[in-house]
Amino acid sequence: GANQAGVYIGAPGSVLAYGGTSYSNILAAGNIWIAGSSNSDTNYAFHGVWDEASIISNVGSITMMGVSRGNQAVGVGFGAGLGGSGVLINTKSNNDIIISGSNLSALTANDVYASGWGVGLGSNQVIDAGGKLTIAGYASGSFPGNVFGIASQFSSHSFLKSGGDMLLAASAPNSVSGSNSGFNTGSGAIDLGTVIYSGGALTVENAVL
Repeated sequence: GANQAGVYIGAPGSVLAYGGTSYSNILAAGNIWIAGSSNSDTNYAFHGVWDEASIISNVGSITMMGVSRGNQAVGVGFGAGLGGSGVLINTKSNNDIIISGSNLSALTANDVYASGWGVGLGSNQVIDAGGKLTIAGYASGSFPGNVFGIASQFSSHSFLKSGGDMLLAASAPNSVSGSNSGFNTGSGAIDLGTVIYSGGALTVENAVL
């Protein structure tokens, strides 16, 4: 199998007009919780959560949690959005965003050289938390290249912003050196080509998760 996910949220094809109001993407007045876990696949791309739509909460928090078990899979990953415009994850009030992703593909007898990411940011993506922003990633892969806890390509034009504190914590304990086009390193706990603005403290750490 390929390009499958525990939870897949596709980009809307167009704006929907209903009752005199236009709707697009995902909007909730309160909290948003999205969690997914993928099956094991030694071939390709069984993601935990894959999102291509913008997700906005007006007065609540947003939590996204994903676990992938496939080779070249992402725990929580984001696509390019509608027409390549990018995915926005946003809490409009003083509320938090938590994104936690794990790739558990590597440490099995049949898939020892697997690669994968914990959390992968998409092109032109913005994650804007009115309160705190926490992104945590874990990747167990041991392939020489393309093993990241948290990653974005250096040409991604992505942006992380928080009104409060921001925490980026990740671990890739089995990663080894290798080459990977479009990234600053071949593998690692955190490899971001991303603009970051924190309204409070900023913590970036290679955590043991």
